[in-house]
Amino acid sequence: MEYISVLLPSAAVGAIFYFVMRAIFNADRAERAAQAAAEQEATLGTPDQATGQEAPPENKI
Repeated sequence: MEYISVLLPSAAVGAIFYFVMRAIFNADRAERAAQAAAEQEATLGTPDQATGQEAPPENKI
């Protein structure tokens, strides 16, 4: 029983650290995905940045 009372605080702190770090990494992953989606949405309908040319006009019949 002595060993449990000695190791339990360290195990609890380790578990808390694990869950906090996992939450931070998941939030970072979601933020990067949202930022990439926003950048992609911002570039839709704008001139092609690689060539500097605008998209060809749509053919209306």
